[in-house]
Amino acid sequence: MDFVKNVKISVIFASKQPIKWFFDIANARNVYCAQKRNIFSINDIYSITIFQKLQNKYHLNVTRIKSLNDISEVIKWLIKTYCDKNNFQIISYRLDNSTAAFDIKQHISLHTLANSIKHSSYNPERFYAVYLKNNKGTIIVFQSGKINILGCKSLENILSLWRFIQKEINVAVVNGIF
Repeated sequence: MDFVKNVKISVIFASKQPIKWFFDIANARNVYCAQKRNIFSINDIYSITIFQKLQNKYHLNVTRIKSLNDISEVIKWLIKTYCDKNNFQIISYRLDNSTAAFDIKQHISLHTLANSIKHSSYNPERFYAVYLKNNKGTIIVFQSGKINILGCKSLENILSLWRFIQKEINVAVVNGIF
């Protein structure tokens, strides 16, 4: 799964600790941290954004996770590093989205591709790529042959969108459109 480049998860914890708790740990670890209003950011091994929405509840968004298979290890690291079991109780976690990148190493006519895929968007004056959004995620196709798939909540969604765009490009190649 080298094609997965970033995964974002949300983790909810209950704790009576003040938000300063995270600041103190980040400073002790000598990592960048900043706070603006009720949002606290830490740039550690992973990028962590912390929201204190309700009394005694923290919502942590964690990014820079390199694989869907790493999620459980990241949660263990989070508990070990910032949210120890004596002071925090994990309430829930979920995969928010993932980003994958592919390269077919072939020039793609964006105008032709956009015309051949129903419900795709292409406006080269605004963004020089074809994009297609659906309930599984978003596909962005660049003329260079690089393809980004983002916003997916599962590996199955990534692979489904990848198979779909490969098929569309292959049909165009077979038909001599590119």
